[in-house]
Amino acid sequence: MRWQTASNSGVYGRCTTSGPSFATNGVRYVFLTYPDPPDGVALEQCEQYILAHLSQHLLVAGHVFVDSTVLIGIAVPNPACKMTTTFIRILDSKDWGPTDHDEAEELQKATGIFTNMTEEQYLHFE
Repeated sequence: MRWQTASNSGVYGRCTTSGPSFATNGVRYVFLTYPDPPDGVALEQCEQYILAHLSQHLLVAGHVFVDSTVLIGIAVPNPACKMTTTFIRILDSKDWGPTDHDEAEELQKATGIFTNMTEEQYLHFE
């Protein structure tokens, strides 16, 4: 199985990992980790930002990984984070047209999401 990883320089989503499901064709997982919110940022605002950031990653993944039509995004706290919330978003991109891909490509250019990926291969035993 091949997993792509990307490092982000933003406040949230410091590490992004994406890989296809080994059990179901057309499904891809996108994992983000997030740190504690900066001082003075309310919990609700932090949660909204993480969900928006996760959504952006799913939109770009729909454009970059066209072999996957169901994208499952999961954001979890870094090990040192005091927050314990896990966020999950699902995107079905099977009916995407050229306009959807154009918008996702523009988002990728604006944010840099999935532009500096490295690929690693992992062996999974069933």
